[in-house]
Amino acid sequence: RPLLEQAEAALAERDNARAEAALLAALELAPGREDALFSLHRLLRQDGKIGAAEAILRRMVAVNPNNFAPTNELTLMLLARGALAEAEVHARNAVRIAPRSAQAHNLMGLVMTEANRALIGEYHYREVLRLLERDDAVTLANLAWNLKTQGRIEEARQLYTTSVAANPGVLQSVLGWARTEEADRKFDRALELVEQAEAIAPGNQAVALTRATILARKGATEDALTRLDRLGEGSTLGPAELSEKGRLLDRLGRYDEAFAAYQAGKTRALELGAPTGYRGRAARVFHRTAARHTAPRHHAHRHAAADLHRRLSALRHHADRTDPVGAQPHRRRRRATLYQRCHASGAKAVRQPPHLPRCALRIMDGRSTRRTRPAARSLPRPGAPSRHSA
Repeated sequence: RPLLEQAEAALAERDNARAEAALLAALELAPGREDALFSLHRLLRQDGKIGAAEAILRRMVAVNPNNFAPTNELTLMLLARGALAEAEVHARNAVRIAPRSAQAHNLMGLVMTEANRALIGEYHYREVLRLLERDDAVTLANLAWNLKTQGRIEEARQLYTTSVAANPGVLQSVLGWARTEEADRKFDRALELVEQAEAIAPGNQAVALTRATILARKGATEDALTRLDRLGEGSTLGPAELSEKGRLLDRLGRYDEAFAAYQAGKTRALELGAPTGYRGRAARVFHRTAARHTAPRHHAHRHAAADLHRRLSALRHHADRTDPVGAQPHRRRRRATLYQRCHASGAKAVRQPPHLPRCALRIMDGRSTRRTRPAARSLPRPGAPSRHSA
């Protein structure tokens, strides 16, 4: 406990190095201490060590899957870097832990909307509003974006109006409204909302990207590209901005520059922890295949020999053709019974298949053994003249 108090005092004094040392010392003594792990996660996240912070959250969720706080934080981190499949697992776990929690349903709404399963996301957003028993501005904006992805523009516009009126200082709400108007080809209204967003967060890259997208939709491609270039002079463009720049350059016919912008965007996305698509799956398949081909060969030969012996033993018969050698006991009894019924009926066995006569097959099907058989293989009745007689 004194080490945790030292860490809290250091955090209050903004001495992150001393706080980290105290937390690590506490975890050396108690590696499963959840409050120490969560404090270390927040500290690493403040220092920009996102990968280490995520690893700590994964450890906490693995140790205690019923802890809501790390589950919530891990879901948000996975959602931010686009790992939707894994984020859905933890979001569902959050709903399992706290089914009456508005934040748990909000997580499910966020993940389902991003995963293009908007109807499920709409249900969870409306569940959030029901549990809160009030019109939360952020939830209304999230629900409006969900409805926009479904093509229900008018309903989304009404919700955005209510949300922005309740809290006009939320940047994402204003930008979402602008993108909704842009999707409805109300470009002038969308630019007005972009100006409102610019007043909230001057120099924000998301605002600049939204403006460039709207200008490109209006046909002002050169102006949109100039604004993106101006944005990149003072800071590093993100993956979305670089991809939009590549799209604009491609539209202008500057294909080499467009390819370079696309490549830079993908590289930047990987640096920020974006999923690598099929690269991980391909690596697993490669290692599994390599291990199979480099494994000792005698195991494969042993299994192949056993399989061959099993197949051959089922084909070897005694001289009286009563049962196959090597068959299982219950199968031997069943086949012997079928042979007895076949011979008692007076029908002659036809050599197909070799281990089970045709009459036995018909007895199994519940059919009479004296019914019509295929003409090419039918046997003559006793006393009847042969078909091939002269």
